[in-house]
Amino acid sequence: MKITAAKIKNSLIAFFGIDRLNSQFLNFAVSHLCFVIAINIHSVFVNILLMRVSDDVNITIYYNMISYFCSGFGMLLGGMIIKRLDLKYITFLGIGCHVVAYGIFLFFMDEIAVFMIPLAILIGFGGGFFWYTYLNAISFYSEDDTREISISFIGVFASIIALAVPAISGAVIDLFEGFTGYNIMFACAFLVSAASIALFTRLPRVEPERNKTHYFYCFKQILTNSCWFFDYSQIFLRSVRDGVFGFFLNVLLYEYVKSEALVGLNALLVGFMAIFSQFLCGKLVNAQNRIKTMFVTTCVLTVALLPLAIHMSAGTIFLFSIINAFFIVLLMNPATSIDFLVISTMPDGYIRRSEFLGMSELVRAAGRAVGLIALLLIPKTSIGYVAALAGITVLQFLTTYCALRTQKEVKKYKEQTQKG
Repeated sequence: MKITAAKIKNSLIAFFGIDRLNSQFLNFAVSHLCFVIAINIHSVFVNILLMRVSDDVNITIYYNMISYFCSGFGMLLGGMIIKRLDLKYITFLGIGCHVVAYGIFLFFMDEIAVFMIPLAILIGFGGGFFWYTYLNAISFYSEDDTREISISFIGVFASIIALAVPAISGAVIDLFEGFTGYNIMFACAFLVSAASIALFTRLPRVEPERNKTHYFYCFKQILTNSCWFFDYSQIFLRSVRDGVFGFFLNVLLYEYVKSEALVGLNALLVGFMAIFSQFLCGKLVNAQNRIKTMFVTTCVLTVALLPLAIHMSAGTIFLFSIINAFFIVLLMNPATSIDFLVISTMPDGYIRRSEFLGMSELVRAAGRAVGLIALLLIPKTSIGYVAALAGITVLQFLTTYCALRTQKEVKKYKEQTQKG
C-alpha cells in the first residue's frame, strides 16, 4: 500500500512538473496562490456589482481603465521600493490596498458606485504591487528551460481557483436577496487576504539591491534597441486585447442572463478549459514552437468570433468564452516566456529587471487603456461589440510578428556575443 501511494505521489509530481521546480519557487507559489483566491472573489463580480448598482455599463469601463493605469504606476513604484525594502513588503503593501478596498465594499455596499474611483485606485495600485512580486519571483526562481513549466504550474492551480471561487461566489450571491451575498463574499476575501499575509511572512528575506532606479535608461533602451522595442511592442499589442477580454465577456453575459450564478457557472467552465490548456502548454510549447503556437492561436480566436457575429446570445457568449479560455493561454504564455527570455539575455536585462518589469506593466496599462477607449467609442449594439472584439483579436497577428522579431533579435545578439 505504501509503495502504491509513493508511486501515485511520484506520478502526480511528474504530471504537474513539480520535480523540475525548486523549493523556493514552490514556497512562493503557495503563498501567491492563497491571495489569488481573494482576487478571484472580487475580479469577476466587482464589475457586475458596479453595473448593477449604477445601471450603467460604462462605469465598468471607467473603473477598469483607472485600475489598469494605477496598476502600471504601482509596478513602477514597486521597482523603486524594491531597491530599499525586502520584496515581501511590496507584497504586504499590495495585499493591504486590497484589504482596505474590501472594507469599503463591506461598509458602503449600497452606495458603492460613489466609491468607484477610490476602489479602482486601491485595487489598481494593490494589484500592481502584488503582481510585481510575482514577476520578480518568476525571474528569480526559474530559467528559460523551466519557464513554461513554472508559469504553467502557477497557471494550473490559479485556474483551479478561478474555476471554483467564482462559481461558489455566484451561487452564494444568488442565494440571498439584495447585497447580502456580496457582503459574505467580500468578508471572505478580507479573511483570505489576512491569511495570505501570514504565509508571505514565512518566506525567506530577499535583500534589497539598494541602488538607484534606472527608468530613463530602460526607456531609452526600449526606444533605441530593436530587441527591447519589439518585445515591448508585443506587450502593448496583446494588452489591448487583454484589457477588454479580461472583464467584458462577463459583463456582456450578465446583460443577457441577469444572474450572478450563471456568470459563476461560466467561470467554472472557463476554468476547466484554462486548466487543460495550461497543462498542454507546459507539456507541448517550448522555445522552438512559441511563434507557431501564437499564430495558430490567433487564427482560431478570430474564427471563433463568427458565431457571435451571426447571432449574439447567452449561448454564443458561453461558447466563445470557453474557446477563448483555452486558446488565450497558448497566446499569452509563449509571449510571456519571450519577455523573460529578453530580460535574462540582453545586457543589463537581469540587473535592471526591476525597472524593465515596471516599464512593462506601464506599457501593458497603456495597451489595456487603448482597448477600453475603443470599447467606449463603439455603438453599444451587438454589431458594435463584435466589431470591437474582432478588431482587437486580429491585432494579435501583429503581436505574433513582434514576438517573432524579438526572438530573432535575441538570437542575433547571442551569435554576436559568441563571436566576440
